[in-house]
This record gives sequence, C-alpha cells and structure tokens, in this order.
Amino acid sequence: MAIAGEKNPPRAKATLKEWFDFVVLDEASQMDIASATLIFTKIAANSTCVLAGDNLQLPPIQPATPPINLEHLVGSTYNYFRHYQKIEPNSLDVNYRSNATIVELTKRAGYRTLVSNSPDLKINLLGDLSAEKPFDFPLPLVWSANFGEMLDAERSTVCFVYDDDASGQTNDFEADNTASLVWLLQKHLSNKLLNEKLPDGNFDTIVSNEIYTTDEFWQKAVGIVTPHRSQMSKIIGRLQQIFPTQNTEAIRGAVDTVERFQGQQRDVIIASFGLGDVDIISAEDEFLYSINRFNVLSSRSRAKLIVFVTRTFLEHLSGDTDVLEESRFLKQFAESFCDQSKSVTFGFIKNGAEIIRSGSLRSR
Repeated sequence: MAIAGEKNPPRAKATLKEWFDFVVLDEASQMDIASATLIFTKIAANSTCVLAGDNLQLPPIQPATPPINLEHLVGSTYNYFRHYQKIEPNSLDVNYRSNATIVELTKRAGYRTLVSNSPDLKINLLGDLSAEKPFDFPLPLVWSANFGEMLDAERSTVCFVYDDDASGQTNDFEADNTASLVWLLQKHLSNKLLNEKLPDGNFDTIVSNEIYTTDEFWQKAVGIVTPHRSQMSKIIGRLQQIFPTQNTEAIRGAVDTVERFQGQQRDVIIASFGLGDVDIISAEDEFLYSINRFNVLSSRSRAKLIVFVTRTFLEHLSGDTDVLEESRFLKQFAESFCDQSKSVTFGFIKNGAEIIRSGSLRSR
C-alpha cells in the first residue's frame, strides 16, 4: 500500500515471494479469486498447484451480481481454472462419508459416477423406541408414537410432508418436533455407526453400546440445518429449553444455515425448511430451491437424513425456468426418491393448546 506523501513507498514486488514449489488449495470452490491471488503470489516459477473443490456445492458469497460473461473471473477459484483456463478436472469417485442411499440421492445432483465406500452404513439405536411415551419426555413437547418410525435405522432418508400455508421464516411445529427427535437421539444413539469400512478394506465389526457424551453428541452426532437464521434461533431456543444444563455454545454449533454447514458432517442431519406462506416462498424461490443448496444439505449426513417440508413448498411452481429446473431435485427427493409413504401425525403446543399436524411420512 502506498501512502500519499510517503518518500519511499514499498514496491509491489516486495509482496511477491517464491516460497512454494507445490501448493494444494482445498475447498477451492468456496474461495474467491481475490483471496486465492494472495496465495498465488507466493508460488515459485514452474511450480505445481492442485485445486480440490466441488462445483456442485455452494460458491463463495458475492456482494453483487457479477457482469455477464465475467462470472468465472470473480467467482470461485475452482470455476476460474475449470471454465476460464479450460483445465478439465479429475473426479474422486468414492464417497467416504455416507451410505449408499444418501450417495444415490446426491448422484441426482450430478455426481454420476460416485459410489459409497461404506454402502450399508447406518445409525445404531440403543434401547427401545417403541410407541410408548418415555416417563421423562420433556413437558413442553408433544409425544408422537411415530417418532420411532422417523428414527428407524433402516430408513436412511425420511421426509415429513404436511399442510401449512401460513408459516413464515419461523415454524414452531418444526422446531418442536426437531427438538423431540434430538432428545430421543441423545438418549439412544450409539457413539459409533454400524458397517463402516476400515482403511484396510475390511468392515468394522466392533459394536459400541455406549452413547455419545453430550459435547460429542453436538459435534458429531446430529446437525440441524435451516434456510433462515430466524428458524435457526427458534430451534436453538427450544433445544436450550429442554437441555438447560448442557453447553450452550455446543448446542449453537449444531444448528446453522446451509452455508455455515458446508464442509461439515454428522451421523444424522435434520433439515427444517419451515416455510408455508406462498408469498414468502415465491419471493425467495431462487434461494430456497437451489440445487447446490439442497445438495450441500443432504450430503452432510453420514447415515440418516430427515427433512421437514410443507406441501405448499413442494407444490410451488416458479415463474423462472432456471429455478423451476433446480427445484426438481428437492421435489423428487420428497415425491419419488423417498418411495415408501405412510399417513402419520405429529403435534406441538401453541398458545397453550395442543395442535396436531397430519401428513405423509415418506422414506427410503
């Protein structure tokens, strides 16, 4: 930086250092060109640079819409080299995170050749999740005999579709039932998944009968993803209410928006879309139905994905053809990928009264 009036301003070349012969830039699809430039100025002549990234996930957030035909000059570093410099990528075709069902779902986002390293990976629930209400179930929440089916380890993907045409960016029903599922998972989820393949190629046959410690639970076991910060705050508040003695920051770290969850993983991911109001859905449909956004959300899960979504949300038809095309991924997940369906009910408390929501529990 040169300062007006300075007698000997530093020369630009002072910032150029040939320090590195080999550079690996991880998450290059999330790094913008401006940030990457700071790294490239430290690369020696005739050096090698490897960029690892995923153009099917969310790019860096831009403060303004880039000029037409210049998107790849100001977007992600990954897309700059792929589309502007015409460097063809080599794909990594083995997914070491998720089971075969979740990998099959993400293939519909564009990962055509992807396979699961641990295809039968699943959660291990300890104890009985029968239809009988536990004696210590939290009083602010409404028990449902269908929670056990939603948490069934054999159902890797679950979607509850219900009627609600009023909810805006916060949704009490989804917050309460998310909290109920989390309460049950904390009491019953083993701290080790079943059927994971080890680095030597053999499957891990050791079964753990221990649950997670509370801090480990929030860090590894469960993640809750929402599109809006208002719903995120609603869910965090509910969890703090039913887990009053647990680490507040640990709870907050397990609940976030899709953008903040990118790069993380959990045994179980719960998605709360929340929205039922058609006007809000219409105003935000480009953001809400982004194929990359739902791809990031669904691919965070190792063994189980649970999604709450209103029928209004699924039935919305955007007037923008690009948004309409991208919305197919989420809609196909709920309407055809989760190919088993059952009518169920869940409830919540509003203004002191118990309200029941009927809907379709869809799973695979």
